[in-house]
Amino acid sequence: MKKVLAIALVVVLMLGVSMTVFAAESPSAKTYNKVTVVDGVGAKADVQTVEEGKTVELKADSKKGTFNSWKVYQADGTPAVLNVHYTLADNTTLNSSTLKIVPLANLIITGNYNNKNTSIKVENGEVTSPSTGDAVTAILAVLAMVSLAGTYVAKKQFAK
Repeated sequence: MKKVLAIALVVVLMLGVSMTVFAAESPSAKTYNKVTVVDGVGAKADVQTVEEGKTVELKADSKKGTFNSWKVYQADGTPAVLNVHYTLADNTTLNSSTLKIVPLANLIITGNYNNKNTSIKVENGEVTSPSTGDAVTAILAVLAMVSLAGTYVAKKQFAK
């Protein structure tokens, strides 16, 4: 009987330990960045959610006056750094009336007209990943190991 219980305990322990081998990989959430565009002094902010690696195209509005440049800020209002927080696509520059930008972080982009700097509004965002795994299977495995260990101990006690 001892051999049967020992083999059963070994099998349960093997199943409990091997559970992680068959666990599904955690799905990686697509990363999205918020791009807040304030185009002109006193203009209302336009917030876009962009998948990381995708290009955002912005065009200056000639109705707002003479376009000067684009300014790029981080979500906390500090200046963004080229190739760290964003990259420029298709050889555009911050002085081009059409800006093609690839955000690498949450950004605030302002369009400046008539030699006036556009004021900015700071917003923060958050990205989460979905949880994975089956908690029921893990709980059942732990309960099976505990009950088997309890059975083994009880058998030892009653054998005395």
